[in-house]
Amino acid sequence: MPRIPKKLTGDRNQCPTCGEFFNSSSAFDKHRTGPFGKASAPAQRRCMSPDEMRALGMVKNDAGFWIEKRMSDAQRQRLSDASKNAREATTARARSRPSVPGVPTYRSGPPTAPRVARQAREKSRTEVKP
Repeated sequence: MPRIPKKLTGDRNQCPTCGEFFNSSSAFDKHRTGPFGKASAPAQRRCMSPDEMRALGMVKNDAGFWIEKRMSDAQRQRLSDASKNAREATTARARSRPSVPGVPTYRSGPPTAPRVARQAREKSRTEVKP
């Protein structure tokens, strides 16, 4: 079965030293250990081995990226429910927003520079000049 290359999007990282993939900067930082360098001594930082990372509670997610800890099913469900509730509240708020006199409502979103320019051209064509 061919390997599918991993995509580094968002906060995902690949360690340039060991080549491992991490789902967040904090997971990446957690896998680096040892003292930073000083003026009197070189850095002694190194990458943790997979066994060391597992001992800290780190695991690989389904996409093959190291994460700090796996979410429980209950945590995953709470996050999903909260996200769904936030989307529904935003949609309901947008639908129930009363129109304010003097403030235009936009069916296709707020005006953008190209749309405003096009509307100005169309308006100037239809206006009768004295």
